[in-house]
Amino acid sequence: VLDAGPDVILCEGKPVQLSASGASSYQWQPAPFISCLTCPNPTINPPNDIKYIVRGLSSVGCASIDSLNVKVVFPSRITAMKDTFVCAGESIQLFSSGTDLYYWSPSGGLNRTDIAAPMAKPAQTIVYTVTGKDPYGCFVTTDDVMVRVVDLPKVDAGKDTTVMAGYPFSMRPSYSADVATVKWVPSAFLNCPT
Repeated sequence: VLDAGPDVILCEGKPVQLSASGASSYQWQPAPFISCLTCPNPTINPPNDIKYIVRGLSSVGCASIDSLNVKVVFPSRITAMKDTFVCAGESIQLFSSGTDLYYWSPSGGLNRTDIAAPMAKPAQTIVYTVTGKDPYGCFVTTDDVMVRVVDLPKVDAGKDTTVMAGYPFSMRPSYSADVATVKWVPSAFLNCPT
């Protein structure tokens, strides 16, 4: 019985050898991108999906036909988000795109390593690498994103104080140099809540 062989997954640009059996002579079609039209094991390298048909003749001249489908897998390129930052103790969502399967490493601080957009809660500044590939394992690409962990600002409003009613009192808070803005709440009875 003539058998053209199984359907083929071809990574773009990487030739694949076919394997027909069950006949004494063979004739393949269509002709483009095939190394030998009359061989049982020709090499193919088509640029796009294609269907090959083989006609086989037995030793006594009986003919039969079989076919196979070739799927061409094209390169993909994974792209991760730009470097970012997160406040210590908080989470941030990472993003990547451009492929079918994803794997993030290292796994520390991530809720998932196998999705395009995991949540990250790193304990310290870290560079995550995301690896992407197609379902057939043809092409693998990587990209990186650095997550900088920023320490929380230090703020001290001062000691608790007892004051006389009606007399103004000046509060003198202290805070670290990375504090950009200050806001007092509630703002009632304050001459400057910010």
